[in-house]
Amino acid sequence: MCAGEQIQPVDLQLLPAESQLAPEDFGKLLELPLTEAKAERVDRFERQAITQALQRCAGNASAAARQLGIHRQNLQQKMTQLGISRPK
Repeated sequence: MCAGEQIQPVDLQLLPAESQLAPEDFGKLLELPLTEAKAERVDRFERQAITQALQRCAGNASAAARQLGIHRQNLQQKMTQLGISRPK
């Protein structure tokens, strides 16, 4: 049982639904130069990974950084760059 005719990773719960790229979003990415499209996807992935780690760690940046395998300072830099605030 799946939404479409073919089984997708989200149907197997391997990827969260919000990480799937909608067809219209993919079309928009194809209109961009490759480097810009890639940067946009990387930013989206990092934003989701950081947000989820912070949620799992109840907003504890040190624990989230450990979970992500990066230094706390790097996590804080990324949070500032991507406009992410700690969950309350």
